Amino acid sequence: MFGLGAQELMLILLIALVLFGGAKIPDLGRSLGQAIREFKRGVLLYEDGDWQVRTTGPQGSGILSSMVTGNCLIVLEEERGDVAAGERVTVEPFAEPF
Repeated sequence: MFGLGAQELMLILLIALVLFGGAKIPDLGRSLGQAIREFKRGVLLYEDGDWQVRTTGPQGSGILSSMVTGNCLIVLEEERGDVAAGERVTVEPFAEPF
């Protein structure tokens, strides 16, 4: 796991206990879990009087066309799962739209 051995993990856990105290560790883990989100590259367009967004296609880091075409990130909460056409999503544009 990230090249860390058992000794390193124990040291990290000990430092976390010292910094946050034993009672706050579960709360810290819970808030971290709620903050996990998935980001997909997307194309944001203004069509027919409404904002619309679609993914750029395959999302791999080596797909240059996806990186060039995209003008926003689509933010999906982890528990949301698949999104159907027409559902509202949160979008983070790379620049000011129009």
